[in-house]
Amino acid sequence: PSWTNNTQYIVRSRAKDAAGNYETPSGGVTFAFDQTIPSSSVTYPSAAAMISSISTFSGNSSDTYPGTVTVVKVSLLNKTTNFYWNGSDFSSVSEVWLNATGTTSWTYPAPTLSSGATYNIRCYAIDRANNSGSASTTIEFIYDGTAPSSSVTYPTNNTKYQSLSIISGLGSDVGSGVSLVQILIKKTDNTTYWNGTTWDAAQTWLTTSFSSGQWNYNSSSVSWVSNKWYLVQSRARDNVT
Repeated sequence: PSWTNNTQYIVRSRAKDAAGNYETPSGGVTFAFDQTIPSSSVTYPSAAAMISSISTFSGNSSDTYPGTVTVVKVSLLNKTTNFYWNGSDFSSVSEVWLNATGTTSWTYPAPTLSSGATYNIRCYAIDRANNSGSASTTIEFIYDGTAPSSSVTYPTNNTKYQSLSIISGLGSDVGSGVSLVQILIKKTDNTTYWNGTTWDAAQTWLTTSFSSGQWNYNSSSVSWVSNKWYLVQSRARDNVT
C-alpha cells in the first residue's frame, strides 16, 4: 500500500479452514508510519550568556504525532581548548553525544567548568521510528566563576596632596570582563563618606568611568578638608548575569 506519513495503522488477520469457517479476528497490531524527524533545543543557558555557576543544562524536544521522542543527545565543547566532554573529562578531539535525562523536557548534569572558558552546547533528538533530528542551534556561553579585581593607583598610599581632582585605578576580570568599578571615599577622622554631594554617615559607592582596564573618578567636586586623612577603596563587578 501507499503509506501516509504520520499516520497510525492497524493490521488484523483471520484464517479460514477447508469447511469455510472463518476465525474470529484478533485485535491486530497497531503501528505508526513516521518519516518526520523530531526537533530539539537548548533552553539553558541562553545564547551569549555569562554565568558564574551551573548545575544542570536543560532543553526541550518535540515530534509530530504519532511520533514520540525516545532520547535526546547532548554535546558539550570547551571552545577555549577545543576538547569535547566525553562523560568523564574534556579530552575528546571528536564530538561526543551523550544521553540526556527526559525527552519533552530534558536535562543534563553540568560537569566542572573552567573559569574564563567559552563553551558550546547543542543537542539532537531520536524518535521511536529511529528518525534522528538535526542538531539544534549551538548555544555559546562563557563560564566565569572568578570574581573581578580592582585597585587604586592614584592617589598612592600614605601620600599627602595639595589638591586631588582625579582618582584612578585598574580593574580586570578573567572571563566575562569588568562591567563596573565603584569607589568609596572615607574621611577617617569622623568616619563619614562622600556621597557625591556631601559627607554622610552612610556608605555610598560611587560609580567611576571605566575603559580598557582603567577607571577614573572626577574628584574635583569633593570637599577635601586640609590636614585630614582619607581612605579610598574600590570594587569591581563583572558581566556575569
